[in-house]
Amino acid sequence: MLSAKQVEERRARLEAAWRDRQLARAREQYQKDLEYANEQVEQGYWKKGKFARGIHPKTGEEQWELTQRSGRLTIKYVVDRWSRKPSAEDITYFYSEKKTIVDTPNFRLIIVCLEPPFPEDRPTEPEEPTDVASQTEVSSESLQEALEKLKKKMGR
Repeated sequence: MLSAKQVEERRARLEAAWRDRQLARAREQYQKDLEYANEQVEQGYWKKGKFARGIHPKTGEEQWELTQRSGRLTIKYVVDRWSRKPSAEDITYFYSEKKTIVDTPNFRLIIVCLEPPFPEDRPTEPEEPTDVASQTEVSSESLQEALEKLKKKMGR
């Protein structure tokens, strides 16, 4: 029969192994999504770009936009209000064109939808050490100290 400490150590190891497997699966899925998105860009279905915050000229609402100039033609891509929004201006996102609102010889306004994978969803390594057994020892010691302080406070 296992002692309580052995059971806790075994549980901690299993949880760490499970987290590692989940992280590996998430990394693999993100990599597949990234490869698919790059294929879409190569085939011309999607594009990549960095969006900046802007103000809607009529409503004054905040919107995310990307402006490109080519000669006399200015193309403004605006993220659809129901699409997921960028989290920062300095990050490159994949996007697909949904609808052209304005199409004149000098200006185009195109509504776009952001496409996965999103850079902020990239799986990252946990910042905490994975040695859970040493963490449980530290936490159990601090619990013992807290219990002793509480007993002194209660007069026992």
